Amino acid sequence: HARPRKGMVLTEPSILGGMKRVIDPRVLSEETILDLLDFRIALEIGISTDIFRKITPKDIEELSEIVKMGIVFENNEYALISESAFHTKLYKITGNKIISILVYVKEKFKDYLKPINIEMSKSGRIATHADLLDFIKKGDEKGYRDAIERHFEVYKIFKVNRSQELMAEKESSEKVEGI
Repeated sequence: HARPRKGMVLTEPSILGGMKRVIDPRVLSEETILDLLDFRIALEIGISTDIFRKITPKDIEELSEIVKMGIVFENNEYALISESAFHTKLYKITGNKIISILVYVKEKFKDYLKPINIEMSKSGRIATHADLLDFIKKGDEKGYRDAIERHFEVYKIFKVNRSQELMAEKESSEKVEGI
């Protein structure tokens, strides 16, 4: 950046600044957003060990407050602020600033997730933020890892279903073009 009468000062570019502008669900293709959603799921599961290695009693208190104050709709659907606060706190615990921009990727598909959440809720396969917090409090890393996978199962099911729909749409349009 430039400083008047001082000259130019070279600084490290903000990786987050560039990524935040690029990772905007309103301007990305659905296929790209689905790929980013996969990436977010892999990251969240992958940071489990770091969370357990770096978490402090203060972090657990803050997560407890987030869960207590969280706005949860039916079938494990959270208000954006609650979803963001919980997962952003988990990212902060790891000390990795770059991961946090992925928390908003899922918002574009919220309406598609509702029927999957309902079905998973009926079968007892839902893992809530409160469930995840319980495993953290117990220090049960394996239980947490299993629960975080169940927590994101709704997105995995959605991605498989939506990918199949997109493939069928693509094949259908190719057939129409070939006629």
